[in-house]
Amino acid sequence: MFKFIGRQWRGEAPFWIAVLIISFLLPWFVVLGGLSWLSTFTIDQTPTASMVAASLIFAIIVAISVWQLVGTWRASSMLRSPDRSWISRWFGRTIAATSFLLATFAFVSLPGNLASYYAEATDADWIGQNGHSLSVEDDTITVSGYMSWGLYDEFVAALRANPDLRAVVLDSPGGHYAVGLRMGRMIRERGLDTVTTEMCGSACTYAFIGGDHRTLYQGAKLGFHAMAGNTPTILQRMEAHASETLKAADVPDEFIARIFATPADDVWYPTVKQLREANFVTDVER
Repeated sequence: MFKFIGRQWRGEAPFWIAVLIISFLLPWFVVLGGLSWLSTFTIDQTPTASMVAASLIFAIIVAISVWQLVGTWRASSMLRSPDRSWISRWFGRTIAATSFLLATFAFVSLPGNLASYYAEATDADWIGQNGHSLSVEDDTITVSGYMSWGLYDEFVAALRANPDLRAVVLDSPGGHYAVGLRMGRMIRERGLDTVTTEMCGSACTYAFIGGDHRTLYQGAKLGFHAMAGNTPTILQRMEAHASETLKAADVPDEFIARIFATPADDVWYPTVKQLREANFVTDVER
């Protein structure tokens, strides 16, 4: 493998292998495959992990694009292939240059992605700036406000510092899906109960569903809607990911379909009867 990498870099790889496989097929596979993997990986990752993954993927994309361009350019030179026609020679170089431009186009999005992840990590994004609060009293954590990554960090610290916790009160309009998802996992792992006294919506519901016993106070609501704020392809992957999470909690397919049929700029508030039938609520406090 390393010998072949060196051969391609020096322009010693067979011409049509360099052109058709290394310069034409490989960059498309790396760019599209890498970006596809990244969009799936970052769905439930912290912003820091997302920044590291994005930097790594784009570094690989750049390295391979430069490698294929230099190697194919050298393979099509007069020195390496003196008998080759100028048409095939420049055809190969055009393919290599086009693939390099594809990688360059993809790389342009990196600074914006990193800035977005950094803003989320530091609560400088819209969700973080809208604020949150977390308090611990006796055996209960109370969470309110938006589900930002700052809230997540405080929640993790509170769980570590209070081993005798039994319940989490969630009154939040939502926030980052991954925050609600990861909080729900930790709640489930600790065997904690979840309670909503006012309203738990959007990303908050993925934390709520993690509770062992899930209690809704009289007059309180759970709100649902489809994913928002990304490209159609990524939104589809997020909804598929969320669907699997809900199915694992025994939420019926019909209920899940109704969630994602609700536009992102709207909210569906199911009745208590619907929430009970969907296994979302186990108790109602009157």
